[in-house]
Amino acid sequence: MTQLTAFRNDILFFKGAAYHRSSTMAFCEGEVRDSSDRLIAKSMGTFKYLKQ
Repeated sequence: MTQLTAFRNDILFFKGAAYHRSSTMAFCEGEVRDSSDRLIAKSMGTFKYLKQ
């Protein structure tokens, strides 16, 4: 996660999604925004499914 800007005591909103999935991989991203809809932080990740 990369923090893009500082924030004060405020309500934060978190949103995450897998924007592409295959049979073995998932590509995901997430955002943190404040109550003014200002982008606070962003993250991206690539995940491989493992058999248990």
